[in-house]
Amino acid sequence: MLKCEINYKHVYSAKETLRLELLGRNVIQFLMDTFWQAERSKKTKTFPQKIYNLLSSNYRTVFENPLDEEKNLPETYRKILLLTDYVCGMTDSFALNLRRELQHG
Repeated sequence: MLKCEINYKHVYSAKETLRLELLGRNVIQFLMDTFWQAERSKKTKTFPQKIYNLLSSNYRTVFENPLDEEKNLPETYRKILLLTDYVCGMTDSFALNLRRELQHG
């Protein structure tokens, strides 16, 4: 049996691996759905404004001050980049803890 056949048969399809993949998918989907509601604002009166202020200030700064070549991009596209960059930049443990905090307090 080839090495990659063993991996697919015993590692990639193992129940623990599948559970971790499902958990990761659920965490990413929850975070993206939550942060998609964010609305840019310095104030934190509304729920979408509060979500926006939960984003890292470094990512917000890049979003709020686009480079010259990014200024012509639609804001929705830049928002997608902001959110995907933010979530992709999270460690697994940070993402999991953030999801737990936002869902369960």
